[in-house]
Amino acid sequence: MLPASFAEAQVPEPPLPNAPPSGGNDLRLRAPDSGTNSANSGPAPRDGRGMSLNSRAPVDPTMPSPALRELIDQGTTTRPGTAAPAPQQGVPEIRIRARVFTRDRPPIAVLEIGGRQLTIRKDSEIHIPGTADQPTGLQLKVLELSPTELRLEVLKRNQIISLN
Repeated sequence: MLPASFAEAQVPEPPLPNAPPSGGNDLRLRAPDSGTNSANSGPAPRDGRGMSLNSRAPVDPTMPSPALRELIDQGTTTRPGTAAPAPQQGVPEIRIRARVFTRDRPPIAVLEIGGRQLTIRKDSEIHIPGTADQPTGLQLKVLELSPTELRLEVLKRNQIISLN
């Protein structure tokens, strides 16, 4: 048994016109296709650049386009008349080998930097010489030396290195 609202005959909506409306700047509708969706009928769909959507291989969004790849390969460009910044040397591997805390002396630590062992305390400055590839060396300063943390500052870069 059907409710009375479903039992009444429903009037179908009128179909959309097949031909574009005549008039000045009115909205124009495309005539519907003949109902066949085969790949051989009619022109292939195209993207915004006019390339066929069906013939393109899937695009990997993580790979840069050729234009972007060219910009990446060029590197950063500088304005004419300005010098490029000097390359910065990377901080070598730093390891804490020991921390010594006594009652009557300031705390000290033994660090291994680039294969060399150094004894440091608070406000010590460490000079790392440059190499042939990186002629400028690094200068580090010990900011804090505690049982849980060792903080170093790379002086010319205003960077802080925290070792636990």
